[in-house]
Amino acid sequence: MSLFSRFVRFGFVAIFFAPIYASATAFVPIAVGDITIIIPIAPPSIAVQFSDSENAEVSTVESVVVRVTPTDNQIRKVEFNLNGLGWVEATLVNGQYEYDFGQLDLGNYEVEVRINGLHIQSHAFAVVLPPVRDIKNALVEYEYDDYGRLVLVKVNGQIVIDYRLDAADNRTQADYTEVQ
Repeated sequence: MSLFSRFVRFGFVAIFFAPIYASATAFVPIAVGDITIIIPIAPPSIAVQFSDSENAEVSTVESVVVRVTPTDNQIRKVEFNLNGLGWVEATLVNGQYEYDFGQLDLGNYEVEVRINGLHIQSHAFAVVLPPVRDIKNALVEYEYDDYGRLVLVKVNGQIVIDYRLDAADNRTQADYTEVQ
């Protein structure tokens, strides 16, 4: 096959698929004989959640857990990149891919979500101070376990934060109650 005919065939394929090619976010090249066709792949559909927050705001006393819920069966691998610090792979827990970034400082953050190594989506969230009432004259008590780890915070005798820890000192659960 001459160089001219290869160019004409590739030019036809490129012109024919140009509108699709420009709108897709990931592509797969397929070689058939002397011709390589680039086929666009549509991104899978996902829902992203930050900790248990509905509005992309996480309290400073909470661990930031990013969860991705697949809405179709196309997802095999999910990775997160928090503020450009590097990719970490999520684990599959109860049908959701999740990663715990731990407690973060106050501020705005951006997490990139990479699906199947191809599709990248960016999501913003903020770490904010927890809501409090006027407790200037309140009695605040802190309780620690036998290993010196914080397990309870009480305000005027009412438990407002109750932490559960595993053997490796990681917080596995935190229960919050509003101050009355």
